[in-house]
Amino acid sequence: MLWSGEARHYLLNQEAGYGVLQAVVESLVNRCLGERPSEPIVITHSIEEPLRILGFYSPGVHGSGVYRRFTGGREYLGDDLLYIGILLPGGQGLRQVYSHVAEMLMDLGLRLRDGWIEGGGVYGATRFGDVGLAEILVPRGMDIGGQVLGLFTRVSRHVYSVRGLEKYRGMQYTSRSWVGYSAGEGDIEEVIGDMEGFWMRLVLYMHEIYIREARVEGSFYAAPPAAPYNIMAFLRGAHVDELIFYQAELSWRKMEFLGLDVEEVVDLLRRAYTSAEKYISRVEEG
Repeated sequence: MLWSGEARHYLLNQEAGYGVLQAVVESLVNRCLGERPSEPIVITHSIEEPLRILGFYSPGVHGSGVYRRFTGGREYLGDDLLYIGILLPGGQGLRQVYSHVAEMLMDLGLRLRDGWIEGGGVYGATRFGDVGLAEILVPRGMDIGGQVLGLFTRVSRHVYSVRGLEKYRGMQYTSRSWVGYSAGEGDIEEVIGDMEGFWMRLVLYMHEIYIREARVEGSFYAAPPAAPYNIMAFLRGAHVDELIFYQAELSWRKMEFLGLDVEEVVDLLRRAYTSAEKYISRVEEG
């Protein structure tokens, strides 16, 4: 079983906000990609302040205590936080990483539904190269960190010394452009899924027959995590026909999805193209 064997456990050497925590997780991901360790790495950190942690693709929100995590899914809202990040080297796919963390949480007696943890928590998964990342966010009162570590037969404990670079990167993770990103209200809008569960919303801002800007938001899981945003960047300034050309469809198919089927996502592009054609006709007639 994945959770048997050895693991490395990191605790931060100082109190740190969520932005710095993200920078530390990023550093450890990069370390894993370089060193390729054989054992999982577990990061635990507690924060005692009201927090609203958006999923990676959630509609943006401005305000104090609002952050955006690396994995998709629903947002976490609580008066405090216990964060558990698990890095899984070895090239496991998104579905495997998600299934492993869900099975682990159920083994601890927790009830789950579409990324929710009964009691006010959320969990999610993604993958950076061949390193999987599972994130678990629960209220501090649930105190499951020790139980998670207890699933391993041997845990080596380490104190992570936060560096100046990570403090700087932590500030970037609190920027309005990162936390406040949302699809907004454009000229074309198409939605798939269930807004109470997993969903995706694609919004296009048009200029004549060109896509001035494309934006995506929703509640789903994808790997690599930034891939949906990269496709939006590819469509910026493109002719509307790019929506149905091979390159755009292939880019979606090369991604790993959970919560939504890739065929639903490809169909979303086609529906957006049909809506854009109608929009262009209306503009030309007007």
